Amino acid sequence: MRAFVVRPFGKQSDIDFDRVHRELIKPALDALKIEGDTTQEIAQAGNIRRDMFRLLAVADLVIADLSIHNANVFYELGIRHAVRDRRTFLIRAGVDKVPFDLLTDRYLLYDKDNPGASVPALVAGLQATIDSDEVDSPVISLMHQELVTPVMSRLLAPPPDFHEEVRRAAQDGRAGDLSLFAEEATRLLWAREGLRRVGAAQFLLASWEAARVTWERVRQDDANDVEANARLATIYQKLGDLAKADEAVERVLGSPDVQGPERAELESLRASNRKTRWTNEWTSIDDAGELPPRALKSPWLVDAYEGYWAAFANDRNHVYSGLNALAMVSILLDLGQRLPDVWATKYDTDEEARRALAALSTQRAQLEATVELARQSAQRVVDFSGRPDKWLDISAADLALFTRMGPGRVAVRSRALSGSISPRAAASS
Repeated sequence: MRAFVVRPFGKQSDIDFDRVHRELIKPALDALKIEGDTTQEIAQAGNIRRDMFRLLAVADLVIADLSIHNANVFYELGIRHAVRDRRTFLIRAGVDKVPFDLLTDRYLLYDKDNPGASVPALVAGLQATIDSDEVDSPVISLMHQELVTPVMSRLLAPPPDFHEEVRRAAQDGRAGDLSLFAEEATRLLWAREGLRRVGAAQFLLASWEAARVTWERVRQDDANDVEANARLATIYQKLGDLAKADEAVERVLGSPDVQGPERAELESLRASNRKTRWTNEWTSIDDAGELPPRALKSPWLVDAYEGYWAAFANDRNHVYSGLNALAMVSILLDLGQRLPDVWATKYDTDEEARRALAALSTQRAQLEATVELARQSAQRVVDFSGRPDKWLDISAADLALFTRMGPGRVAVRSRALSGSISPRAAASS
């Protein structure tokens, strides 16, 4: 995490602001392991005004000392309030009156003659600010719909040579170098966006443990970061931590901005976790005769089906979720018809059990038709682009299997895959 300190310099109005920084602000930042400083750190390089604007926008935390009426401090605070909605912390010694526009804001009062005495209070206040999702910008809180905070990826894009190094490392499969790049990026101003580049490359290489470390670092500064949580949901699943995977999915799905294909993908991942929990309940049973009833009794079977159905409902072109929903409902129907007594125990009456089975049969027929339409739409896109999609070909073979097209048609579609076996069909059967 990186901070930027907005304050007067030297001695003004009987306050030694350099001493306040040395005895109060710096010890508090050190206690929280937060890097950062004032405009002095950028005074020797480049355009200080441009760099100052950038730091005000991208700093994870800004501390502003409003002890006196200093024009630069108020100007910089105004910029911060205009571009960032939270994590701005105000302190003052109480020499000058607070301007009218800031009267309602909260402050940490410190003793100008003994600033170090307030270190514990500042540490506590900063930690609470970091942990809070509360909007502390009076500008954005009043005009939220009209203001859009800056896109950090645009403000702090890593330099081109870093991007090129990451690209080459990913292309050559150098997972160790990517971890080294991530470690180096954490110490730089553009750390978060640099980590995103590295994390994406590690994800593509299926370097799951390293990717977990990188994306968790991205998420440290924003627990609800949509991209980080979406990546971590898959990563945790690959590492076998289904509980954390579900938690990450829930954090992303809590964002109203996540809709359509992205939401369908995450709903599918959650449903896949449910399916894994379902198979875990019966795959270790030695008695083959006990397998079907145990599989049907598990509540995870219905949960997995409903999860895939919800994913497909979010995007009717999401063939994968529709196909898996079809697979799960086919299993439900088959087990329910083969084990009517076990099926009946799920309901209060035999009539309710019969109606539920009939409803599943209707839903299965609907899924057969809609998934096939989705596949055909996706195939037209592939045909138009001229770029083959092996996963779509696999889905075609899977669909042939689930819709009982017959051995001949299934074989024809499978041969189109050059003899490969469909992993999705194997996993869903």
